[in-house]
Amino acid sequence: YTDDMSMDGQVGIREGFTHRQRVTRRQSRHVCTNMAVTVAGDTAIGLSYLVNYRHDSETGVAETPAPAGLPKYVGQYHDTFVRTAEGWRIKDRYFVTAFLRPSSR
Repeated sequence: YTDDMSMDGQVGIREGFTHRQRVTRRQSRHVCTNMAVTVAGDTAIGLSYLVNYRHDSETGVAETPAPAGLPKYVGQYHDTFVRTAEGWRIKDRYFVTAFLRPSSR
C-alpha cells in the first residue's frame, strides 16, 4: 500500500490517529482475521490478514452508508511480541500489501 505511515510509541500513535480523525471525507473499515501466533521463549510472532474497504466522498463529507465496491487493499499484518515483567507487549507491526485497488481519482 502506498501511504507510508509509521507511528512510534504512545505519542506517535496518538498524533497519527488525531491527524486521521481530521479526514472527514473518508469512510473505511478494516476487516481482520484471527491471529495465528507462534511462541518461542519470550518472543512471539503473529500473522493476521486484513481487508480494507474505503470510500472517499466527492462532497468532502463521508456518506453513511458508503457506496460498496472492491476492497481498497488486502494484505497481512506481521506482529512481534515480547514478554516483559508486565506481560506480553507489542514490539512492532508491519503490513504487507497483497492486492491493491487502482485509484479512481
